[in-house]
Amino acid sequence: MIINNHFDKKYIELTEDKIIFYRFFGKRTLELKKIRAAYMDDNYIIRILYGKMVRQYEIANIKEGDKNLLRELIETLNKDEKLVFSSQYYPRWIWVAYMIFGISNLIDGGSIHDYVFSTFFIISSVTMIIIGKYQKIFIYDCINNSIILERNSKKVKEYFPNESKYKFEYNTSGDRYVFKANKSKAVMIPTNIIYPAYYRQKLSKLYNISNNVEAKTQKS
Repeated sequence: MIINNHFDKKYIELTEDKIIFYRFFGKRTLELKKIRAAYMDDNYIIRILYGKMVRQYEIANIKEGDKNLLRELIETLNKDEKLVFSSQYYPRWIWVAYMIFGISNLIDGGSIHDYVFSTFFIISSVTMIIIGKYQKIFIYDCINNSIILERNSKKVKEYFPNESKYKFEYNTSGDRYVFKANKSKAVMIPTNIIYPAYYRQKLSKLYNISNNVEAKTQKS
């Protein structure tokens, strides 16, 4: 499968064993066997659970006639029907650039205020780079009907609807779901997902199961 950009040049390529994102500065290649889940939101941002981390790719530059291929692409990548969301995403290259900028300011010298600001800038950048390695990832396995929280591919805990203690609520003001278990930090799950097409339907079903909505409706 090949998806072209506005200039009718190769933009995304899906082969038997890999997916390639072509960019102005080179290309990004992912092995299909390492892709565990994928989705695309209405901002044309694809997020892929790739091994231990969530990778993010903005694909707004797609040729109009090739947009119909996006559904097939995402559902192929998400063949195991797992809904995934990372609680935070920090593009580390941005923070590396900020860190280099801070180091450059220190080298150039300046007032004490400049030194303090640059040092703080560097420390903040290093902190964000480290945090970016430890994403909390929410995974809903639709086939096995289980919720898994991971951190760097290590399973933190697994929950089963109607069997485990957790809260799965819908925030109307933010149009998103909120998952919270015990004293762990809540994970916000957006609903602005276009593909896979069943994403919102599966989240709604999980909400109903988790809150016994169908059972309460039948009783009333």
